[in-house]
Amino acid sequence: MLATAAIHGYRLAGWHGLKTVSNPILVILHVGYGWMVLGFALLGLSSFLNALPPSAALHALTAGSIATMVIAVMSRAALGHAGRPLVLSRVIVWAYGLISLGALLRVVAPLAADHMVELTMAGGLAWALGWVLYVIVYWPICTQPRADGRPG
Repeated sequence: MLATAAIHGYRLAGWHGLKTVSNPILVILHVGYGWMVLGFALLGLSSFLNALPPSAALHALTAGSIATMVIAVMSRAALGHAGRPLVLSRVIVWAYGLISLGALLRVVAPLAADHMVELTMAGGLAWALGWVLYVIVYWPICTQPRADGRPG
């Protein structure tokens, strides 16, 4: 897992992510891939460090990487299929941030035994709120006719 993290980290570094910071619809793909790298690294490290539970890696891979990639692809695809410009609203940028914050809190929670319950609850709340914001913004986009008048 550590070798996998190193290989994918090297690959991610070649994407020049800092050049995409001004375009959230691109930078979120880098963030999602970064969550995968972190998840593999945590999984590898958990084999050597008893203080690092595998659940931290699992949350990085699922609540972090998978959820981030899903919302990234869904938000881009929905705009394209709805005939809208590929420009995100500020609310969706917040949704992206909340999903990553929620994942981060879930990754950190088992490492902070004294605050595990609070961090887990806060992480779940932030993550769910990110998805609620997505639904609020994208429900009309996905249920109304295409903005450009084309069929589909």
